[in-house]
Amino acid sequence: MAGKRIAVALVFIPAFLAILFYAPPVGLHLLVLAVALWAQTEYHRLAGTPPGLTVLALFLGGAVVVSMTANLPPMLPSLFLVGGIVILLTWTLVTANGFERSLAETSSAFFGAVYVSGLLGHISLVRQLGDGALWVLFLVLTTWAADTAAYAVGSTLGRRHIFPRLSPKKTLEGTIAGVAASVLTAWVCQALLFPQSSLAQVLFLGLALGISGIGGDLAESMIKRGSGTKDSGSLIPGHGGALDRVDSLIFNAPVLYYALLLLP
Repeated sequence: MAGKRIAVALVFIPAFLAILFYAPPVGLHLLVLAVALWAQTEYHRLAGTPPGLTVLALFLGGAVVVSMTANLPPMLPSLFLVGGIVILLTWTLVTANGFERSLAETSSAFFGAVYVSGLLGHISLVRQLGDGALWVLFLVLTTWAADTAAYAVGSTLGRRHIFPRLSPKKTLEGTIAGVAASVLTAWVCQALLFPQSSLAQVLFLGLALGISGIGGDLAESMIKRGSGTKDSGSLIPGHGGALDRVDSLIFNAPVLYYALLLLP
């Protein structure tokens, strides 16, 4: 398992860095779009969304991500979401066998588009800020550090389970280690990437991402428990599915984006 994880990292990390720093910004936008649709597809499989609704929801999720790329009107995401609601509800009226089930399926389809693609698309918005590429790197590094530390400490030293029914392997020790790793990584990033930025503000961002990443992980755990599934997929050797890999980023991307907008 560890060997597969390392092999995948050796392939994905250089490719990601090359796209982030050496390709035009559209390269990262396309990567975010691809990952978002991949993860959203896994969500719909877990949720049992009917094929027709899944296709419509993927079009909606993709449209929202594309609308977040540069040089597009800022109201487009809202317009796509409103249009998506109309289309999905119209689909329900036309195809419904039982309205109670159809309403639940339609709500789940819309939720998948917003929860996965809508939130993950904020990575593209972060990229468009000043020093956007560096902030995307900061986002990925702090999230990765928190996930890695939480897993390593939780699996070896973890004793106190904090959400046994929702996430049996999540422990207090691992959670504390994850948040601490996120803050420590933020401190290193401030020294190397953002020496002009306030250390207190960067550490605050690290703390916020460490905490919100836990929420993202628990949200996906709830979805998987509800579907009786351990992993969202198996296409990434040693890592599960795409949704398993980006569950923390789904919450962290909008947290970082709006924090950067609000901080002086």
